[in-house]
Amino acid sequence: MLRFTGPLLLLAFSAAASQQPVATLPTTHTVPTRDYEQTAPYWTTEPGWHTDLQLRNNLASESLTVNAAVRTADGSETALQPVTLLPGEVRSVSLMDALMAVHSGLPGQAGAYGSVVMRYHSKSMRNLYASVMVHVTGQPIMYHLDASSPAHNWHSGTEEGIWWFPNSTVRDYLILSNQADHAISGTLELYDANGKLVAQPLQLMAGATQRLSVGGLVAQAGSIAKYGGIRIVMNEDAGFLDAAHVLFDLKSGFSATMKMFERNPSLARAQMDFVDSGKWITRAPMLALSQPDPLLALPGKAVLQPMFLVRNTTRKPLDVQADLHWRNQFQDGRFSLPVLHLAPQETRLVDVAKLQQDGSVPLTASWAQITLSADAEPNDFMAVATSYDSTLRYGAQTPFSDQLANHLEGGEWKVDTTHTSILAIGNGSSAPVDATLSILFDQGRKQYQATHSVAANDQWFVDVGQLIRSAVPDDNGLVLPPDLGAGAYSLHQLHGGRLSSLYEGKVITDKTFGHATYGCMICCGYTGDAGGVYLDPNPLVLNVGETGSTNPNGTNQCNGTSENLFSYLDSWQIADTSVISMDEYSRMTGVGVGSTTTQAKLTRVPNGDGEGTRKPCPVVPIIYDPGDGQVDPTVTISTLVATNVAVAAAGT
Repeated sequence: MLRFTGPLLLLAFSAAASQQPVATLPTTHTVPTRDYEQTAPYWTTEPGWHTDLQLRNNLASESLTVNAAVRTADGSETALQPVTLLPGEVRSVSLMDALMAVHSGLPGQAGAYGSVVMRYHSKSMRNLYASVMVHVTGQPIMYHLDASSPAHNWHSGTEEGIWWFPNSTVRDYLILSNQADHAISGTLELYDANGKLVAQPLQLMAGATQRLSVGGLVAQAGSIAKYGGIRIVMNEDAGFLDAAHVLFDLKSGFSATMKMFERNPSLARAQMDFVDSGKWITRAPMLALSQPDPLLALPGKAVLQPMFLVRNTTRKPLDVQADLHWRNQFQDGRFSLPVLHLAPQETRLVDVAKLQQDGSVPLTASWAQITLSADAEPNDFMAVATSYDSTLRYGAQTPFSDQLANHLEGGEWKVDTTHTSILAIGNGSSAPVDATLSILFDQGRKQYQATHSVAANDQWFVDVGQLIRSAVPDDNGLVLPPDLGAGAYSLHQLHGGRLSSLYEGKVITDKTFGHATYGCMICCGYTGDAGGVYLDPNPLVLNVGETGSTNPNGTNQCNGTSENLFSYLDSWQIADTSVISMDEYSRMTGVGVGSTTTQAKLTRVPNGDGEGTRKPCPVVPIIYDPGDGQVDPTVTISTLVATNVAVAAAGT
């Protein structure tokens, strides 16, 4: 049970309100501020390597100051100069330059790596979007790694991954970062494609980072397999471990991020089943197919080899359904694979290129979305998708994600002579939804807003460069400046009631190298540490015979605005209807003198507080109880009584 307080705006709603866009409301509700911390799992300035820290202020109307520090592998810290971001501003900070400004001994040294911690005082953890871009100077090798906040109440669980070595010269780093102020320990387990196990203990000191080689450990075990599974078992302190796995080949210029997934046994499927599908579903929205889209700007000779690896992370057999939604510039279609019967801990490679060769998916198709579903709990299976040519020199990736949301915030996009950015905005529900894409520029001071109706289980592709070059006007007639080269972006669902339906994919192509790097958005919720969900007005003032309303509202944990959550309302009860009555439209009428309590139940509210899981926004029920109401029969009352937190009333 959660209890919330705070006054807002007196509004009356009809039954149609659940179909209206989420409204940003004026408010006097006070949102508490406190200290927050996020950690990016890896940085390096070793010879030939470079790291950029990407920061974005998600707040709509307030600046945000970020105090970052780099931690070396042993956990010791070097503070960087503070960075103050304007509302909506995104900024890239070269860690090499930032370190040289405060510490001349670290940059360019062998073994110069660790994690980056970012501290800030604000309303919510999600007021800051943070990530690192780690890359090799003069090569297409690049990784996008998101920052996250410790999940203090997540104690036992696992980090799950897939390892893959497409040739003998590919190297890897398994990066383990401890976000806690104390030592943590666990067990690293490696599996071959059929589930054979090799295990070793792990221990990380406070704030420390370890960099291991899965390839080396697999070779020591005598395996000749090319792919398999990774599991990190944490019997306690699971919410403090962050893991990343990256591949690179300095000879060919190949790089890939093998995304790791959290498996928290206390997170139920219902909390991640955003559209009431009855299944657990994960999607890879932008798999580049054999003949890549010209928008990727890969060399004309490049023929890609699209594929995905899927792994059963459980100790029981699992049936997974794989569906492909392919498209090109002129048409799209769908293809369903036979059910994948996965043995316990099995990893399976699915060759999408062969599906194009045998005609199951047209050779002319340039993109595919992969949707995997099963009667399973969250992350009982996981997957990684890649698409590279035979030399591993050219290609792209698209990450799998099970997150659907009604509001997402993204980092930086780039469009210039050497870069292009492509977005795929998807609707994971069985009904159409209206989605608004906001492109922020001029340090977040201006917004280009375009709204599009996205059909059920479909996507809306956006070429940001094309919007600029063709001067395409937005919903308000605004065009993007022709010299605009970078900015941030956000995504809102306008209709759809209480379901969270949207997801997104993004690739930024470096035309110099013929390599596309993906980026991710963060979901935005309401409950928890940002002032949560509350009723407004509080107190409600009624006389006998007078009608009014109090409404559930919430503080958006990304942008800090107050929003009406009436569409999530499931039921509302008055304890004593001889004092206050309520009609079918949730309008309250003073009946008799006295006081009573209200109980409001909201369902499927996106939970963005970051506790219990670092990255997703599960949906949760909220019960607002108790709330108080009081009615006085006179019109001249000098005192106002509010006996707890919700609805208190006296005539005036």
